[in-house]
Amino acid sequence: MECPIRRITCADTDRFIHPAFVELLKSEFGVHVDDNDPDLVLFGPYPGYEFLKHKGARRLFLTEENVIADFNLADFAFGYAPLEFGDRYMRLPNYFFYPYFEDLARTNYSQGSFESKDRFCNFIYSNPEPDRMREQMFRAVSRYKHVHAHGRQLNNAEPLPVATGFAGWNAAKLDVLKRYKFTIVCENSSSPGYTTEKLTDALYAHTVPIYWGNPDVARDFNPERMVNFHCCTSLDEVVAHVKRLDRDDDAYRGMLTQPIFDVQNLERLPTRERVIEFLRPIMLGKARGRNLRVWGEIYERRFDELSRLYRSSGHLPAVIEGLQQDLASTRKIALDTISRYAEPTLADTAKVGWRFLRTAARRALRK
Repeated sequence: MECPIRRITCADTDRFIHPAFVELLKSEFGVHVDDNDPDLVLFGPYPGYEFLKHKGARRLFLTEENVIADFNLADFAFGYAPLEFGDRYMRLPNYFFYPYFEDLARTNYSQGSFESKDRFCNFIYSNPEPDRMREQMFRAVSRYKHVHAHGRQLNNAEPLPVATGFAGWNAAKLDVLKRYKFTIVCENSSSPGYTTEKLTDALYAHTVPIYWGNPDVARDFNPERMVNFHCCTSLDEVVAHVKRLDRDDDAYRGMLTQPIFDVQNLERLPTRERVIEFLRPIMLGKARGRNLRVWGEIYERRFDELSRLYRSSGHLPAVIEGLQQDLASTRKIALDTISRYAEPTLADTAKVGWRFLRTAARRALRK
């Protein structure tokens, strides 16, 4: 029986792309937010596992992190990975939600002046735990010329202008990028399909990206419009390419005036129309979604118990001989499997403690 989606809620989400996606659902499908009785839960990879509370609702996973949806828990998903999974998955990088992306896709060129570039290269990051390549890239390029680091990571330059909210911060960042010939664009990690706003920011600001991250980035963007680490054999080769462009104004201008996308890129480009087309059967209740029987039930029950165990893991008493070792082992599994931020509750602690006591008693009776 078809059940159109009318009520939605969000769980375990970020503060940017999920609100933007809710607005898209409101404008295109007339839904409204109902946190108590939703038909659809929009959830992300962030800790909390609140999405599990809505047992009767469909689930749509949306992320701006380099993670792949668990389709045993999600009915439908958007993500970075180049997957094919029928009507349950669509690739949708987070730059789709940035306000300038539609303009960038429509014009296929960045706007700016070569004469306005009074600095060599920038590096704007704050994440303290990215892939080591980010720092290696910074130091390799810095050996040639000074690289301005405006963020908290490796800071050696003035901070970005103070701005209010996400939109204000992004606009302030773009204004700074426009001063530079080059921008070091290193993703937090490297994975096929994982290209973020870090690259589109640099392209839109009319700089030349020095890129590392998605080894298949040329499937999304014109490789002639960037210095692509994944087309080089080493960091030394990357720096040599940067040097040639920096010392040859004609060659630099030639790269800067390349289109952002080639013909094949445009054919694969995420557009609002394509997103709506993917969503329509979901919102009309015609798409099938995840397995809700037998192993589907078993898998979800196990995950639910594991998440509850994690929330309780800091408060489990060793109530009988030998139980402490069992708890430590189970606790380690929980900590390795579940993200490390949920807070335990006294009720969960009591339930898990009772479960272990009951299991231990059964084992003793069998002996």
